[in-house]
This record gives sequence, C-alpha cells and structure tokens, in this order.
Amino acid sequence: MFDNALQVPREPRSRVSQRQHAVAPLCAAAKRRATSRYARVDDARVDDAQVDASQALLAAHLAELTTSRAKWRELAAASPGPYWYKEENCVFHAGGGDVNTIQVEQNISRKYEGYAIALSDCEATVNRYGGLFAPSGELVTMEQLYERCETQLRSRPESNFVLDARGVIKACWIGTAENPPCNDACGSGFYLRDWQFGKAQPTPDGGVRKDAGVTVDAGPRKDAGS
Repeated sequence: MFDNALQVPREPRSRVSQRQHAVAPLCAAAKRRATSRYARVDDARVDDAQVDASQALLAAHLAELTTSRAKWRELAAASPGPYWYKEENCVFHAGGGDVNTIQVEQNISRKYEGYAIALSDCEATVNRYGGLFAPSGELVTMEQLYERCETQLRSRPESNFVLDARGVIKACWIGTAENPPCNDACGSGFYLRDWQFGKAQPTPDGGVRKDAGVTVDAGPRKDAGS
C-alpha cells in the first residue's frame, strides 16, 4: 500500500499495533530500571542524611558531656579531698534494685553502704546488668563515670544522659525521649541519686547496710582533673 502524495510504503495498521505492543514492555522495563535507579539514589540520600543527623547529635552530646566534665573537675579542684556518690540501679523485670554509696578518697574507692529497694522506691529504671565497676575490676570514680557514658554514647546511638543542677553528670542510659529507658538487652548505664564532697554518712531512711567498708584500689586518681 502506497501513499499517493509521498509514494512511501505504509505498513498496515495491524503491523504498527503489533510493533507498539512489542516495544511497550521494553519501554516499561526501561522506565522501571530508571525509577529503580532514582529510588536507590533517593534512598542513599536519605541514608546519608540520617547518618549526618546522627553524627551531629553525637557531636552535640559529646560537647555537652565534655563541658560537664570540665565543670566536675573545676568543682573537684575547688574541694580537694574525699567525695561520695549514691547510685541506684533498678531492673524493671526484677521488680526492684539496689542503692549503693561509693566513697572515693586518696586513690581508694570503696562501697560504703548498700541496700535493696522495691520497684516502687526506684527513682529511675536504668536496667544495668551487674555492678558499677571499671574494666580492671575496681569500683568507678566520678571521672570514670564520664568515661563510661562517653563510651556508651559512641557505641549505642540511642543512649542519652542528663545533668544535675550543678551541671554534673546525673544519669546515662540507653534510651531517648521517644524511646524511654531500655527494658531489654541494656547491660549498661547508671543513675546517681546524689553526690557530695566529704565523708559519706549512714542512710537516714533505714536502708539495710551490706558490704560496708569493703575497699578496692581504684588506681591513679583522675578526679581532680589530672
């Protein structure tokens, strides 16, 4: 069949339709591949943005923690000598926890007092597994609490911490405002009920004393900012 004006052979409509139908799947496949490539690029951009946001948050946390650590060292330098802190570790699934008073004096860290409490008496649920010890086995000092929190922030992005009214570390736990303190596979963290410079005194609320006077060499003291 010929077009009289152009004298060009014309394909029957049936053949044109067949060719269009044959090409259509190829075009659709190409479109899917292009869409897939764009989706991968978009996903990569989202991932990069999330990584950047996570790194920015970590940097902000570490900067705040460093400022707090400097504040602690400033206070410790102004009040040289012994100090104590009272830490609480409540395990939700266990239905309660422990409160321990740690005395630090002249390179010696000792558990001054410890007693068990019911879940209803817990101020927080850190859910830490085991005692609050340094890797070498000694009871930790305030300076080592900062080290522990920094390590936790770097290794567990979902970690968080809070400072007390003096700007000193109060708690470091696994969890955020959107995801409250961890209740499974936690393993670390701490919560301080209080800390003061000077000698620890017996708990006035009738806590059952245990392990009082157990001493452990804490190694070289770092608490004065050295």
